[in-house]
Amino acid sequence: MNDDIISVKNLSMAYPVYKSPKDMFLEMLTGDLRHDSFWALKDITFSIKAKQRVGIIGPNGSGKSTLLKIITGNLKPTSGKIEVNGNISAMLSLTSFLNPEETGLENIRFNLIMNGCKKADTEVLTEEIIEFTELGHFIYSPVKTYSSGMNAKLAFAITTAIKPEILVVDEILSVGDAYFMGKATKRMIELCEQGKGLIFVSHSTSAIQMLCDTAIWLDNGSIREIGEAQYVLNHYEEDYRKREDEATRTGNIAKKQQNSYKLNLLDVADANVLLLRIVSNQKNGILADTHYIRNINLSGETIGNKTVPLTLQDFENPEIDVYLDVLTSEWGRLYSKEQYECRILSAKSGKKTGGHIVIKATNLPLEDNKYKLKLYLESQSILNKEKLDIEFINYQTGTWEKADIIESQILKDGWEARIANLQIPYVDHQQYQVMLTKLQEENKPDIEIEKIYLIADGLEKFAINEQQPFEIAVTIIANRLVPIVDVGIKIMRADGVYVFWQSSGCDYQNLHDIEGRVTIYFKFHQNYLSAGEYHVSAYCANGWDIKNNYPYSEVFARKVSDLKFKVNNEFPALDFGLLNQRVPVEYIKEDINKQ
Repeated sequence: MNDDIISVKNLSMAYPVYKSPKDMFLEMLTGDLRHDSFWALKDITFSIKAKQRVGIIGPNGSGKSTLLKIITGNLKPTSGKIEVNGNISAMLSLTSFLNPEETGLENIRFNLIMNGCKKADTEVLTEEIIEFTELGHFIYSPVKTYSSGMNAKLAFAITTAIKPEILVVDEILSVGDAYFMGKATKRMIELCEQGKGLIFVSHSTSAIQMLCDTAIWLDNGSIREIGEAQYVLNHYEEDYRKREDEATRTGNIAKKQQNSYKLNLLDVADANVLLLRIVSNQKNGILADTHYIRNINLSGETIGNKTVPLTLQDFENPEIDVYLDVLTSEWGRLYSKEQYECRILSAKSGKKTGGHIVIKATNLPLEDNKYKLKLYLESQSILNKEKLDIEFINYQTGTWEKADIIESQILKDGWEARIANLQIPYVDHQQYQVMLTKLQEENKPDIEIEKIYLIADGLEKFAINEQQPFEIAVTIIANRLVPIVDVGIKIMRADGVYVFWQSSGCDYQNLHDIEGRVTIYFKFHQNYLSAGEYHVSAYCANGWDIKNNYPYSEVFARKVSDLKFKVNNEFPALDFGLLNQRVPVEYIKEDINKQ
C-alpha cells in the first residue's frame, strides 16, 4: 500500500520575463512569443510519507516558496505531476485570508465557516483560537491595527484550528515572539502526530532542526540533497559557511584567485573520466559576467556528434556518458532565452571555478595516445565584457590547460559560437596514481581539523552528567608552517538553540608558528549545561585580534556538528533549564516586633 501523502514527479515551473511592457502587449496582441522564461523549479521529484515532518531549506531564490504554492494548489506548474492525499491547511502569508477591515473575532468566525466548520463547533473553536492567540481585547479590534506578530498569531491559530491533515507553513512564523514560537512549535508537532504530516519552509537551520525529521535542500530550482534532517542541515551549513568565507573574507578571496588553476582532489576521482570547464578568458579564469549557454556539442572522428544535455543528469546511470556538473561548479539555473533552452553560467562563491563538463572516457577511442575532440559552444552574455575559454585537466601534469580556440564567430541572431580543439593526453592507472599522490600532497590545506572530542575523568566520552566537569578537545594538523592560528568552538543544543561560543584567542592564546599536530583543550571546570543533547562545531582562522582582525580575514577550516554528546539529568525529576547553575542564595529575616 502506498502511504505517500504527497508525491511530486518531474515538477517544473517557469515564469515569463519581458524586456519591456511593450513586448507583453505585443505578445497578447499577436500571439507571438516575446518573452524569456525563468525556471524557478526544474524536474523536481520527491515523496513525503505519512507522519513525516519535512523542512525545505535553501538560499533566496532557490524555489522554496514557489514549490509550496504549487503543493497547496495556489500555483499551477508548467509541467510535471503532483498528487496530494489529504486535506492541506497552508499558512503562506500573514494576510492572505485575513480581512484587515474586520475584527479578529469576525475573521475567526468567517474563516471557520469557509473551511466547512459545523455551526455547533464554531463557538468552541472560536474560544480555543482566542485563548491560543492571547490577543486579549485586541480580538475586537480591526486586523489592520495589528502588528506583524499579532497577525502571525491569529493566522496560525485559525489555520491549525480544524486539525489539518497536512500542515504547510512558510517562514512567516519568525515574526512572532519566542514564547509564541514555542507554543506554535508544540502545536505543529501535535498536529503531525494526529494528522498526516508537516511541510515547513525556513532559512533557519535551527528551526528545521527543531521541527523536522527530514530536510530537502533546494538550490537553483533543483534538489541538491534530501535525507535525514541533521545530515542535510550539516552539509547545508558547511556549504553556506564556505560561500560566506569566499565572499566576505579577503584572505579566502585571494586564495581562491591564486588557486583557480590548481586541481581540486574532487576533480580527479577517476582516470577514465575527462573533465572540461568553461571559464573567463580574463585573469585567473574567474567569471565577471553572466552568460547564457544554449548549445554545447562534443564531436570527434569516431564518436560523431554528442549534444551535452543542459538539464540535471543522473551521473550514475551507465547510459549517461557526458553531463554538466551543475551541483558543485558555477552552473546556474535553467533559463529560456529568446525561446532557446539555456543554462546560466556566472561566478558563485563556494563553487569550483567555471562550468564543469564531465565525460566518461571508458569507450572513447585514442589517437596518438590522446583523446582528440572538438567542443562547440554557443553563448550570449549580459555585459559582453569577456570571452569564454575552454580548459581540460591534463592528468600528466596535474593542471588545468587551455584548449585552442580554433574558431570564433558571431551568429546571425547575435549569439557567439566558439570551437575549441581538445587534445587530452591519456594516462594509464600507474601514471594516474603517481599524479594523484603528488596532487594529494599539494592539495593539503594549511590547516585541517582532524577531530573534535569530549574528555571527562581522563577518558573520551559521548555522555556526561549535569555538573560533571569536562573538556572539549580540538585536534588540528598544520600541513606547513602557519604564523598564527585561532581555534574556536560553538555548542548548539540538538533543537538548534545557540548555547556557547569561544575562541582560543579570546584569552590571548593564539597559536604561533605551528606545524604538525596540535590539540587545543577548552576546559569546562564548572559544567553549567543542563540535561539534553548537544552538537559541537569548530573552526580555525588566522588569529584573534578584536581590534585589527575581527571578523577574521581568512578561515582555514571548519567542521559542523562533528561532535555530538549528551548531558544526563542530575536529578531525573528536575529540569534546570538551559544552564544548570547554582548561585548563592541569601535571605534577611526581620524582627516584626522591632519598632
